[in-house]
Amino acid sequence: MALLSLAGIPITAGFIGKFLLVEAGAGASRWALVVVLVLTSTIGLFYYLRVIVTMYARPALVAADSDGGSAAGLSFSRIGISTACVLGFLSLALLLLGLYPSVLLRLIERVAAGLG
Repeated sequence: MALLSLAGIPITAGFIGKFLLVEAGAGASRWALVVVLVLTSTIGLFYYLRVIVTMYARPALVAADSDGGSAAGLSFSRIGISTACVLGFLSLALLLLGLYPSVLLRLIERVAAGLG
């Protein structure tokens, strides 16, 4: 989920961040930067999806075919319960921040106002 958030998939916290960057870039008429953001997000999504598949898939044992060749594929591995709980919690946090970003945005505004 974190990699999808980095890619800026909607209803994740990463989407809100990228949306705010696009909004600020468009407001300042920095169209080249907005285009670069969209292009690099698209390229990044391709690589993030490859990492996700590689994380959860492992090469299967090579088995001999009937014609003497070998058949290799991907078999998905299991993860431990503690890992699943942490991933579930973080995924839920990313979704909640993507669905309800106002809580975090207000906190950021208060901290920024206190710095200046």
